[in-house]
Amino acid sequence: MLKSLAKHLSGIALTWVLVLAGTFFLLRWYSQPSAEREVPTLLGLSHTEAAETLQALGLQAVWQDSIYVPSGTPGAVVEQHPPAGSSVKVGRNILLTTHRITPPSERVGIAEGQDARIAERILTTRGFEVKVEEEPNT
Repeated sequence: MLKSLAKHLSGIALTWVLVLAGTFFLLRWYSQPSAEREVPTLLGLSHTEAAETLQALGLQAVWQDSIYVPSGTPGAVVEQHPPAGSSVKVGRNILLTTHRITPPSERVGIAEGQDARIAERILTTRGFEVKVEEEPNT
């Protein structure tokens, strides 16, 4: 009986070793670790340059947002995720944030009939250059 028990236990142990080894090699083959790419630095590149750079590596550019900064270069990449130097699989989406090409629309908040001096002050505060021209009221 002891020989039979030892035979069964060694059979079970051998089965587990084969299952674990098979799973390890199957996962290694399925996950393809050799298909990884290093994410390049895209900061400062234009919309087109960033897309071409990623496409050459087999990665996808996805523009998720744009921000407006008056001193920024319109269309230039300001943020990326995952960051430069990260290892990702081929076909992965790289999320990009760029500077807006056009400034956002903004409501000035001046009503018709409002005092001219107040309207002028509001406009100059918002960055507009105001030139006052007077017309005769006829």
